[in-house]
Amino acid sequence: MGVYFGYSYDVAAPGISTPGKYFVTVLIVIPGPLGGAAIGGGATFEVVASVTQTQVRSSTSRTTTRTVRESSTTSTQAPFDFSISVSPTERTVTPGQSAAYVVIVNLISGTPVHVQLGIKNMPAGITASFDPQSGKPPYNSLLTVSTTQSASAGQVAIRVRGTGGGRERDANFTLMVSGQTQTTSPQNLSNSSQPNQAAFFVGLIQQNGLVIVGLLVILVVIVAVIFARSRKPKPIPKP
Repeated sequence: MGVYFGYSYDVAAPGISTPGKYFVTVLIVIPGPLGGAAIGGGATFEVVASVTQTQVRSSTSRTTTRTVRESSTTSTQAPFDFSISVSPTERTVTPGQSAAYVVIVNLISGTPVHVQLGIKNMPAGITASFDPQSGKPPYNSLLTVSTTQSASAGQVAIRVRGTGGGRERDANFTLMVSGQTQTTSPQNLSNSSQPNQAAFFVGLIQQNGLVIVGLLVILVVIVAVIFARSRKPKPIPKP
């Protein structure tokens, strides 16, 4: 925009898109009664970025340059991260039984990747299995903890570890194993049957005491008669 004796002019500089130094010449013709007058001017300017418009003031040959600096915004996504938890946190079993838990794998940030589940510090006599054992969070896995007859009684602290995307996350839960069950061998079973039979007859006698006593008396009498008859002297045969 230039100003000369009350007149204003717009000067465009098309085709300038490359940064660098430029020189512009402006020639203004003002009509008048004697044929008019011509005024010229020039200016040097430098483009440091993309130029939207160049303005030249003809009265002072000054150049005003409007520049637009490009700015770029790069969005950075958070890295992959996850968390795991176990529900419930405690179960109680007897040796030889199993307990079920649910392992919950949640996505915290980033693009989901496969997370592998495993058990840390598993004691003897206890085994565990996952269904499924891996997956992309968020997902749930059924954890089955099985005990054998040789599992020790007491509180067992077990840790589930999830591994994926270069990260490891842990969750703890508890298994309560009650007192061990008693197993009876065939030899012990045969030995223990004899006291049980004796106890059965004792109870039978207590419940039917009078009847049994009467039967015993009759049995004794019968035995005595038979014995007396067997003792009777035989007759001597005649010569």
